[in-house]
Amino acid sequence: MSLEKNSMIQVYLDTVSSHIKWREVHGQVKSELLSHLEDIVMELRNDGISEQQAVTEAIHRMGDADDLGRQLQQTHVPQKNWPLVAIVTLLSGVGIVLMYMLEMSGLFTPSVHVFTKSLIFTGFGVAILLWLYYCDFRKVRSYTTYLYIGTMLLWFMGLFLGTSINGKQFLAFGPISIDYSGIIPYVLVVSLAGILADRDWSNQQWVKKVLLLFIVTFLFCVMSNNTPLSFMYTLVFLVLMAIDGARKVQITGFLMVPLGYILIKMYQEVGSLNLAYYQSASLWGQSNLGVNAITAFHTDFSFLYFIQEYGWLAGLMLIFAGIALLLILVSATLQVKDRFGRMTVGGLTVCFAVQMTWHVLMSLGVMPVVSISMPFISFGGSQTVIHLGAIGVILSIYKRKNLMRARG
Repeated sequence: MSLEKNSMIQVYLDTVSSHIKWREVHGQVKSELLSHLEDIVMELRNDGISEQQAVTEAIHRMGDADDLGRQLQQTHVPQKNWPLVAIVTLLSGVGIVLMYMLEMSGLFTPSVHVFTKSLIFTGFGVAILLWLYYCDFRKVRSYTTYLYIGTMLLWFMGLFLGTSINGKQFLAFGPISIDYSGIIPYVLVVSLAGILADRDWSNQQWVKKVLLLFIVTFLFCVMSNNTPLSFMYTLVFLVLMAIDGARKVQITGFLMVPLGYILIKMYQEVGSLNLAYYQSASLWGQSNLGVNAITAFHTDFSFLYFIQEYGWLAGLMLIFAGIALLLILVSATLQVKDRFGRMTVGGLTVCFAVQMTWHVLMSLGVMPVVSISMPFISFGGSQTVIHLGAIGVILSIYKRKNLMRARG
C-alpha cells in the first residue's frame, strides 16, 4: 500500500519536516514516517476501517506533527567531530612551523621555498576539505566502479610515462607534477569500499571475483616496486573485507597471496640510518645539522629533523598526537552506520596509520628506508592535498554517521 500521494499524509509529513533545519535528511525522515503510517493504515484496513478513517487514526497515533518535528530536530543534526578537526589542525600547524624552521636553517638553496609552498598547499588542501565536507559522500558509491577503473588507468600511465624523483613516482601534466603513488592508496580505499560493501561472502563466485580483483591490483603494486604501497594496499583490502563481514579463513587466504613478496622485499630493503645521528638528539634538541647530512628532511625524514631540532620530549609528544589521531579515526569508524561509509573511514585510517608508523620507525632505523612522508608534517603538494581531502571525506561521512545509505 502506498499513501505517498494522500493529501493528509503529505501535509503531515511536510509539517514534521518543516521543523528539521537539516534539509538533507528530509527525504529520509519522510520515508521512515510514511512507512510507519502505511503499516498502521494497513492494520486498520484489515479491521474493516475505511481508508480515510484509517489515515486519520494513523496520523493521530503518530502524534502531533509540530511536537514530532521538534523532537526529530533534536536528533537529526549534522554530527561534528571536533577532536579530529583539532588534532589535524595541530599536526598541520606543526608541519608548517617545521617547514619554516627548515627554510631558515640554510639546508636548502634560497630558491627552495618549502615554507611558502607549504602554506599554499595547505590552503588549497583546506579548500578541498571543506568542499568534500559539504558533499554527501555516500552518493559516490554509485560511481566507485568507474573510480576504480580511472585509478587503474592513471596508475598504468604512471608506470610507463611517469618519472621517479627522490624515490617518489610522479606523473607530469604540463607544468604540474603529481605524486600519483601517494594519491592512489586513498582513492583505492573509496573505490574498493564501494565495490566490496554489503556483499555476500558465502557466494564462492563472488569471492573468486574479489580474489582476481585483489591480485590484479597487487600486481600493479609489484610493478611499481613500492614496498610501502604493497603493504598498505594489502592491509587496506583485508580491513575492508573484515568490516564487510568476510570470514577469517577468507581474510587469511587473501593474506597468503602477497605475504611472501612483501617479506622478501622488506628483507631486501633493510637498511637504516646511522643510529648515532638521531641518538645524538638531546631531551630538548640541538641544532647542529650540516648541509651534507641528509637532504630529505622536509619529506622522508621530517620526524628525524623534528627530534634533532626540538628533542626527544617534543618527538614523543608528536608521536602521541599521531596516536591520538588514529584513535579518533578508529572511534569514528566504529560509529558510522552506513557500511560503505564505515569501510571508507576504516580504509583511510589504515592509510594514515601505515604512513605515520613507517615514517617514524624508518627515521629511528627500525623499518627499511624508503620514500614515505609523514601525513600533515612532511612537505609535499600532492600529499598535503590528498591527506586534507581524506579528512574532508571522513568528516563528511561522520557528519551523516547516523544515517544510512543515500538514494540516487
